[in-house]
Amino acid sequence: MNVDRVEMLAKVLSAFRDTSVSDFRARLILQKRVYLLQILGADLNYRFNWYLRGPYSPDLTRDAFTLLGRDNAASEATVPHNFGDIIKDFKVWAGSRSDDARWLEIVASLHYLMSAKLKSTDINSAMTAKMTDLKPDELSAAEAELRQHRLLPA
Repeated sequence: MNVDRVEMLAKVLSAFRDTSVSDFRARLILQKRVYLLQILGADLNYRFNWYLRGPYSPDLTRDAFTLLGRDNAASEATVPHNFGDIIKDFKVWAGSRSDDARWLEIVASLHYLMSAKLKSTDINSAMTAKMTDLKPDELSAAEAELRQHRLLPA
């Protein structure tokens, strides 16, 4: 367990009012929030792999369970000076969707696949295979948002 990473995660957990790992939806939201915070520039040092519901980090799940099992999940760790700004940027960007599991899953999954430099047909196949009810406008809206925020590789 990387102590610095865990302490930084404690700051992320305390920044969101609904932090939990008690059910699948809560863990999915946590995974996608942390993935997106990392692409916004938060140096949390989690490695993500493609899994059933998009980018997933087993270390993140393990660290979150460890932290939320402690009495004092809030940390006294020193964080980089821009860390609060990154969380604020995420909250502004996501708005009310910061706890919308579907939106987080679509945006994080699309970013992950596009960063892997797959062909668009492969990306569409991968996205629709895991989200059978995915509408084309959801996918194009997610891509537009990622491009607008310069979060996709050139």
